[in-house]
Amino acid sequence: MNKLKTVSEKREYIRAAISRNNMDKEFIRACVYLSSSNHNLDKVINDIDQYNTSIQGVNYAYAANTVQCVNSWENVFFITLTTRYEESKDKLEQYYIRLVRELSKLYLKNAFKRNNKLIDNIGYIEAGEGQGDREINLHIHAVFSKPHFVDNVGFTKDIKDAWHKYAGMAHVQMIEESKEDKDNVALYMTKLHTKTNGMFLTLQDAYLIC
Repeated sequence: MNKLKTVSEKREYIRAAISRNNMDKEFIRACVYLSSSNHNLDKVINDIDQYNTSIQGVNYAYAANTVQCVNSWENVFFITLTTRYEESKDKLEQYYIRLVRELSKLYLKNAFKRNNKLIDNIGYIEAGEGQGDREINLHIHAVFSKPHFVDNVGFTKDIKDAWHKYAGMAHVQMIEESKEDKDNVALYMTKLHTKTNGMFLTLQDAYLIC
């Protein structure tokens, strides 16, 4: 527990924590707003101390890691995967892992067979607003790094064909190599406030597929 006593000590602690810039902007805004009143200083400090294990802190860590990965990869494709029928989160995860393994086996051959090497990928299962008989529309947003020896058309076709066999439709789009475009895609995948059926969903609901 923090043993800061005076108002000036508490304010300096908050200022130093915010200046490290390792927390998401919305959280920082909230801290700045709440700390304008001396009565809230202890609460703000407590929230800062627990940030790394909080829902918001974990969400931010996921988002930061996704941005870092996407920016370090080449030939990055943004993929949205949907299903013909309503599926559970567990089933959708199984489909995704199957897709990654099938593409890895196709492209990486012996590296996959001997060392279980997979193509670079990150995927999130997201809950969107349902349509028709579906109360919630589960789907996947993912980024794949295309091996350099595979052409764009072939890569797109292989993804669509594989996903169609056991799940549904795949929308595949190549991302421009600029950092801005890669950042935009990564942050879209990890958006923290999708609204559906009157509920605000966080990355607890936009489930990271490991």
